[in-house]
Amino acid sequence: MERFVFYSDRYLTHLNSLKFDKDLYKMASQKAEEVELFNMGIQEAQFLKNAVDILCKCRKTLMYTYVFGFYLDKNNQKVIFEENQKDLESAIDTLSGYLEREVTSVADLKDMKAKVLDKSTYCEMRRKVMAAHVYEGNDKDWWDFRG
Repeated sequence: MERFVFYSDRYLTHLNSLKFDKDLYKMASQKAEEVELFNMGIQEAQFLKNAVDILCKCRKTLMYTYVFGFYLDKNNQKVIFEENQKDLESAIDTLSGYLEREVTSVADLKDMKAKVLDKSTYCEMRRKVMAAHVYEGNDKDWWDFRG
């Protein structure tokens, strides 16, 4: 029962976070307008929306990895899978924090943009690596499922 609670809590945490990420879209739009005050065009501020898109894709992926992980028996591949989960989870938490930062100067904006672009690229790469690992494990019969 404890195992079920852990996995369902993680699933629900990411599901609920997805609901809050809708607010991040609004905030990204507001920040894009603020960015214009720093002489940066609206196109230049597109990185904010792209980062929120990546954040949402990553949360959806993580949400379903907990369903998948619940049914896996422990083996070396599951350990790697769980490390990938933790890494992606940590990265999206960091990205979310960057997106929520207040921008009060051009220097803040440049710093935020660099960090958001870097972390969103990293998150998307880790999401793809995680999905590829699941597919490869399926093709190579790495996964042992609970009966």
